[in-house]
Amino acid sequence: MGAEKRKRAPSAFLAWARASRKRARLAAKGKQASTEAKHRELGGYGKAFSSIIDAPVGGVKKSPAYLKVLERCGGGSRLPEAKNRAGAPLKGGYPLSEYPVNVLVDGQRAAWLPDAWAQVIKNTGPGGVYIGWMSPAGKFIYHKNIHGNWTYGVEVVVGRSLTALDGINGIVRSLAASGVSVKNDKAFLQQCLTSTERRHVLPAHKFHFGVVSARRANAERGIHDLMIVDAHFRIAGIRAKWYVDAVSLPDYLKLGLDAVVGGKLTPARNMILKTAAKKGQVAVEVSDDIGKWLYYDVSKQDLSGQKDFTKANKALAGARTHAITPLAAAQFMLAKMRSSPLKPKLAGVLPTGNATMTMGSDEYSTQHFILGDFFVADMSPCRFDESLTLKEDYDYSCSHIAKHGSVLRCNR
Repeated sequence: MGAEKRKRAPSAFLAWARASRKRARLAAKGKQASTEAKHRELGGYGKAFSSIIDAPVGGVKKSPAYLKVLERCGGGSRLPEAKNRAGAPLKGGYPLSEYPVNVLVDGQRAAWLPDAWAQVIKNTGPGGVYIGWMSPAGKFIYHKNIHGNWTYGVEVVVGRSLTALDGINGIVRSLAASGVSVKNDKAFLQQCLTSTERRHVLPAHKFHFGVVSARRANAERGIHDLMIVDAHFRIAGIRAKWYVDAVSLPDYLKLGLDAVVGGKLTPARNMILKTAAKKGQVAVEVSDDIGKWLYYDVSKQDLSGQKDFTKANKALAGARTHAITPLAAAQFMLAKMRSSPLKPKLAGVLPTGNATMTMGSDEYSTQHFILGDFFVADMSPCRFDESLTLKEDYDYSCSHIAKHGSVLRCNR
């Protein structure tokens, strides 16, 4: 069903389903906390340390570790199969069927964990839980690296330091589990563009994706953010170009990124625009710390007379959402631009992560600020003012409005 026929009002069923999932998560969290407190009060195993082969008192399904995994899998009445949990190895690894009784595959996974390793949870002697890792050889490892007197960690076993690059396949799998996929991109474009707009959807090779970044490839948190962005590109089949500072270039290259020296912020931004123009491509500029691309498929809500966000929050709770790749986001915005009678050459998104703020807004605006974190520039001579070190995207937005008469900001 195309964009012309779909329903776009908030869905009471979706709101109910999301509220039900939230209640399940909170209930699981509460049950786990009370069970762990009770086990601790009763002395747990009655000793300071419990091994991975010690059967939990009362059975594994009533243990704090089991309930912790259930909580981290979203709650409910039963756990997903171990192989389907986020903590399971992606390939190889110690056979799940041979795991000791006091080791459970987790519902979450550290971003740095190599493919053949599992993230697991065990019950502790005093009655609590401990998150650790199961090696491909079946050894339970308590730490990532050496801390204080500890001399046996995951990095010690592997023989080197680990970053999110080592866990990139796990990150990709987690994003896919959240709905990010080429298949869902196609469904999004089919459902949310009209037949006329879909004629303007271009293939990936018609875009030049440039990421502006600096000094973030040598710290754990920075590397994690970079790999989240890169994982989205990998799912879409895109090889983005990273425009970085000269000093950090070797660090970005070590992460397997296609990086070049871009200089400071505005020269790097212009380099992306010039490279795209030279190749006859549409420029897409991307920030290095975007966690996800979400589209809220809901029409403008009448919030007149409202004194708080109750009605807007209710509308958001029932909004249909699409988790998409940066490619689908760029294709969508370019199609909207090229099918618009105003013929804007710059498209972007609302400069806030609070989607409730968008429910009473027009879906698209044409005279507003375009945030530099993610935008599409369609063959325009406009460039960034390289004398500016801040608010360069405000000036760039004004340049487009002055030159082309409008921009296109997607407020969903």
